[in-house]
Amino acid sequence: MLMFDFVRCMLLMQNNLTTSEMAASMNVSKPVMLDMMTFLKENNFTIEQAKTLGNGQLNKMYRGIPPPDSRQQFFQPDFNHIHKELAKKEVTLEVLWNEYRNAAFEKGMSDYSYSRFCALYRRWSAASKVVMRIKHKPGDAVEVDWSGIKPLYYHEASQSYREAHVFIAALPYSLDFFFDVFEDEKMESWIKAHVNAFEYFGGVPRLIKPDNLKTGVTKHERLERALNPVYVEMCDYYGIAIVPTRVLKPRDKSHAEGSVGIVERKIIAPLRGKKFDCLTGLKEEMQKNRDEVMNKTVDVLGCTRREYYLKEEKEFMRPLPIEPFEMVTWSKQKVPNDYVIKAGLNRYSVPYKLYGKTVSIRQTSSVVEVFYNLEKVASHAFVKELQRFPIILVEHMPRNHREYLLYTCEDFLKYAGSVGPATKLVFQIMMDGSKAPEQVYPDCASLKNLAEKYGKQNLESACNAVLATGKVDVKQIDKYVKWPDTIPQKSSNLTEIIQEVHHNVPGMTRGASQFQCTKK
Repeated sequence: MLMFDFVRCMLLMQNNLTTSEMAASMNVSKPVMLDMMTFLKENNFTIEQAKTLGNGQLNKMYRGIPPPDSRQQFFQPDFNHIHKELAKKEVTLEVLWNEYRNAAFEKGMSDYSYSRFCALYRRWSAASKVVMRIKHKPGDAVEVDWSGIKPLYYHEASQSYREAHVFIAALPYSLDFFFDVFEDEKMESWIKAHVNAFEYFGGVPRLIKPDNLKTGVTKHERLERALNPVYVEMCDYYGIAIVPTRVLKPRDKSHAEGSVGIVERKIIAPLRGKKFDCLTGLKEEMQKNRDEVMNKTVDVLGCTRREYYLKEEKEFMRPLPIEPFEMVTWSKQKVPNDYVIKAGLNRYSVPYKLYGKTVSIRQTSSVVEVFYNLEKVASHAFVKELQRFPIILVEHMPRNHREYLLYTCEDFLKYAGSVGPATKLVFQIMMDGSKAPEQVYPDCASLKNLAEKYGKQNLESACNAVLATGKVDVKQIDKYVKWPDTIPQKSSNLTEIIQEVHHNVPGMTRGASQFQCTKK
């Protein structure tokens, strides 16, 4: 069953966003958004109450709303009048809905809910093919797009001429605009263009309206919209809500389209036929043409675009963060059995319990972060240089792997001594009989696990029985520990064995040659 985020809806409602903006930000359809808002308003929830109840309980309450009584006689709205009134300043559908409710009450008839009222108006406007009037407020939105005309420049690496890609950001209120030139339209260029635009404006607006290109919007259907995660992260960093334009609806970003036309006609077109040795040269020449455009007075403003922006709009822009946004890349990987993922040139560990799961990886120039089910599960400092071995955190390892890293001869002998003298002698014989003590650490660990599972007394008895044979056989010890009934009745004289093995060698440090040691 589809779950709705009512808590986030409450937060967005407090931010004074329109229904369309909220629907776009929450990736739901506008009718669904209206129903969610109606439910919250009708129940008079506060943000604290919503957080206390949680989305689970709120969704249950939402599903339990009874359907309206279809037998009621509803007062029909005059949508022609409503559409004309919407053109007036500060008039909203909610204001007109309240007037409609009062009129219905005077007539003694039932009235539609706000969500139903809006749905009927949308249906009427679609059938009438009316154009929605869009009003702009200072510092409210920026419209962004790529130019369709691509000037040529010489690309030295490829020894050929290539097309340059021009990014345009336009402010609908002041008509001020910014452009930048890039080698491509990939995500890194798209993000850098936005960062440069915000630096140029000296602030950030409340909303950003991109076209439905893949770098911004990966999927846009009537009931589903998916935004690029890197783009979302950048906008979250600057505190901007993303409101993509409707598919094939250029009026939704008419000022960006108009600014694109200005750039193409007055900045790019005069450069036709010219050849530029590099991208920087092209950008400098375009900047000269831009200065001519920006220094001209716009009739409707009574001054230049930049002057009007600085005088009327800049104070309404939100302040820039101290540091500009740092480019990130997101990817997904399935965690292998060695619980390490690849980022850049190196491999980094994640918690071993995520083996077989698909995780999301966020990489910047300084950090590698791993997320699973929207929760951060690992974080590493990003290492640019190639490392011979994976970068593994101890807390990500299973218990036996962590213990293996910490194994020492002293710790094993100390533990064996706590079991009994026969066990300690067996451990000592195995270590002395190997070229390096580390070779028998797995066998020592195996015997330690047997003692913890079947009891120290069983291990001591098994080691005593094996010593009597003159051959330390780990596999035989394993058998005796698991099935103590198979231990021979005749036990060894441990004192004599110790004296024999360590004859003339005090401290129990030598003498393994007296025994044959067989590994498990």
